[in-house]
Amino acid sequence: MVFLRPVWSQKGDMMDRQQTLVDTDPGAEVQGAPEGRPTSSKVGWALLLVVSFVLIGAALLVTLGALIPGLGLLSVLGGLVAATVSPHFVLLGAAVSVVGLVARRRGLRKSGGAALGLGGIGLVSNAVIVAVLIGTVNQADGSVNLASATFGLSGISAADPDETHVYTRTESGEDLTVDVYHAADAGTGSDQKPAVMQVHGGGWSEGDPRHTAAQNRELADNGYTVLGVTYELAEEGDPTWDRAQQHVTCAASWIADHAEDLQVDLDRFAYWGDSAGGNLALNTAYSAAQGTAESSCGGTAPVPGAVVTDYPGVDMEAIYEGDFPVEGMTGADFTRTYTGGSPSEYPERYEATSTERFISADAPATLIVEPTQDTLVPTDSVLSFAETAAEAGVPIELVEIPFSWHIFDQLAHNSIGYQAHTSLGLQFLEEQLGRPER
Repeated sequence: MVFLRPVWSQKGDMMDRQQTLVDTDPGAEVQGAPEGRPTSSKVGWALLLVVSFVLIGAALLVTLGALIPGLGLLSVLGGLVAATVSPHFVLLGAAVSVVGLVARRRGLRKSGGAALGLGGIGLVSNAVIVAVLIGTVNQADGSVNLASATFGLSGISAADPDETHVYTRTESGEDLTVDVYHAADAGTGSDQKPAVMQVHGGGWSEGDPRHTAAQNRELADNGYTVLGVTYELAEEGDPTWDRAQQHVTCAASWIADHAEDLQVDLDRFAYWGDSAGGNLALNTAYSAAQGTAESSCGGTAPVPGAVVTDYPGVDMEAIYEGDFPVEGMTGADFTRTYTGGSPSEYPERYEATSTERFISADAPATLIVEPTQDTLVPTDSVLSFAETAAEAGVPIELVEIPFSWHIFDQLAHNSIGYQAHTSLGLQFLEEQLGRPER
């Protein structure tokens, strides 16, 4: 049996109807001529593949830097961003893999296969980084919400203090201030709250407490009164190595004198600092424990019950000799500005500002969150300090964050790095000071 099937073809503006005879024997297979893909579709997919190669290529370079230390600026970049962008690189790898798979099925076999392979490498390598980071934090009793780290990033400085007070003035008349973030339940329960004095980083010559305002607000939301303090910053030709720590000590003593008004419980008081701020927080806390803390405005700095630090600048000479490949932002640049010169020129200044000289068995419990690939404040110098402090009887806890470089936690609120150091710090404060009333 046969029948007529219409087949349509176009010639100019006319459509000619043609008829063909097709054998409809049940055992026969209908064969049609393959249709050619429109040129515009092929061009579109070729462009999509080019974009995919550019994005995944850049991501793989950054990932390589995070996985392999010692690659210069590439490793700095990789370690800087890994704890922020790795979840997004997982998604990028998955997307590029899908593009490659579809492109292969549309006939772009070689380029589609390459995209599929590179996307898979990006997905797997960054999934490993994410898994190791989260596993490290969880093992240290911290926590990371992966959904927030992937879809909930926001600005780390996006918060305002509730109050700002001037605690002293410099010799040149500059106001030095305390930003106050009140606990979420301020005004309920006990008037006095556990408190944290936050000392900002910035190489002793840059920065202010509001750079990490989102962190300060989060600590306040967890029941702490948070006090972000400023200190006199060094400038070229105006070193502040002999004044900055005295200002931080002054701030601590001012807080103690105004504890009732600020809702600060001095029996549950902690210092918190990163980088240069970690240096100043540790030096002030440890010297206060020895009774040798010097204040620029008199008063006595309270000995905190705990100190929380991230990548603290504990060894000034090691920072000076560090390996950071960006001219103008090296450890030597920062320490020269702060001390006025090199270790050979001012050995006494480098010794006076290094934290090891303040170590004693009376020092408060200390948490150090340390990236494993820091070349600005060399990781080895911080690990060595932690070992020396522990041997001297300081209750010290060290958490090493893999694949990470300096300020790994400060690129975005809710990043893996941010959640790591914040959750670890909160857990440590609770262990040392007790759970805040909520």
